[in-house]
Amino acid sequence: MLFHNYYGRGCRFDAGQVRAFYARRAAAVMAPCVLWSMPCLSLLGTHGWPDALRAFSVRDLAGDLLFGTAHYHLYFMVVSIQFYAAFPVLLRLLGRRSGTTAAGHAVVVGLGLQLALCAVASYVAPVPGKAGIAVSYLSHFMLGAYVALNYDLFTAWLQPQTYPSSAAAFALYGF
Repeated sequence: MLFHNYYGRGCRFDAGQVRAFYARRAAAVMAPCVLWSMPCLSLLGTHGWPDALRAFSVRDLAGDLLFGTAHYHLYFMVVSIQFYAAFPVLLRLLGRRSGTTAAGHAVVVGLGLQLALCAVASYVAPVPGKAGIAVSYLSHFMLGAYVALNYDLFTAWLQPQTYPSSAAAFALYGF
């Protein structure tokens, strides 16, 4: 939705727009991430109850916020924050060319970077917290950007596919 909403407004943020963008994201994503990480780390912890309360530290909290490891479900919040941090740059890069061309190339580049991270993690050295790194999902983000920037084409293509796609999904997963 971000690419769909912001691309039409122009791809250049001035300083005030960037501040407003980050202020909205801080309130909607960063504050809940911090608020949920603190009890997850202190009560559930990585050391088990009740030792987690003794093991709690600001250093642990900072690391867990950076990598999304306070509890297993919080990595998605950290990945979202990383995406929001990069969004103005991505929007500007995609805005230099037509939406179809730039977003198509972005999907390929995103997939390449994602596969490179997987290759490094598999064959060179383990990457700690790989699930909490936005590059692990870059092809997904860029595919979303491609669809958003080509929304009219995508919906025109999807419309005739709706009934067969729904029937196939129900047949596979409906039971």
